[in-house]
Amino acid sequence: YFLLSIIGGGLLNATTFWCTIKNSALTTTVVGVLKSILQIFVGMFAFDQLSINYKTTLGIALSLVGGTMFSYLEYTNKQSKCGSNTSDNDSEQTI
Repeated sequence: YFLLSIIGGGLLNATTFWCTIKNSALTTTVVGVLKSILQIFVGMFAFDQLSINYKTTLGIALSLVGGTMFSYLEYTNKQSKCGSNTSDNDSEQTI
């Protein structure tokens, strides 16, 4: 089991690195948040031993809100940078 855990962790890190190389870091972040949401809900229904109390609900809510807010803010930040770069290039071309 230890060897399988090492192989699984290595594959996970390699695929995350590959995703970041092929896409942007923002894409990797958004996919990671979506994966976390899916993992939470699959885990809630797959395992009987989960006791749902206020701590569990608060932890899940904070995780989902924090990850979603981070992804949204990074996305809007990237869009504003792209928008300001194109307007600067347009003004230089007209001069």
